[in-house]
Amino acid sequence: MLITAGILVTACKSDRKSPGTDTAMPAAAPAAPAGMQAEADKEFLAKMIGHHSGMLVVAEAAMASATGQAKSDAQTVQRMQAVERDSMSAILSTRYLTMITPAVSADAQMMADSLKKLSGAPAAHAFYDMTIQHHQAGIAMVDEYRRGYPPK
Repeated sequence: MLITAGILVTACKSDRKSPGTDTAMPAAAPAAPAGMQAEADKEFLAKMIGHHSGMLVVAEAAMASATGQAKSDAQTVQRMQAVERDSMSAILSTRYLTMITPAVSADAQMMADSLKKLSGAPAAHAFYDMTIQHHQAGIAMVDEYRRGYPPK
């Protein structure tokens, strides 16, 4: 039913036993679904790739302006989001024979630009707030995607 969402969840997992070790890789997925489902899956992956690209610019801004734990967290987020974005890009390429150039939304760029104007604790707080907003938007995207599938 939710083939792409399942792939996304697989792609977004990391090995919690070994900090710093990412296990996200392009999944060896079954053959691409046909018709409308394939189009919905491709659209979802493209949106999610753009979504992750937006978080990358926010994390990079936080790495430049935050300190301490927030800077370290921004580095982790940046690394993991890049792996996940690249994994989803590989799925689009291998499964759907589709290539896209990730685009950063105006909202994500605005967040990153505002973060660059801060430093220290204010930058850390802003980064964490932005990360929460980012994940809420991601959940909304998954919910929208799921509504496109009839229950089985």
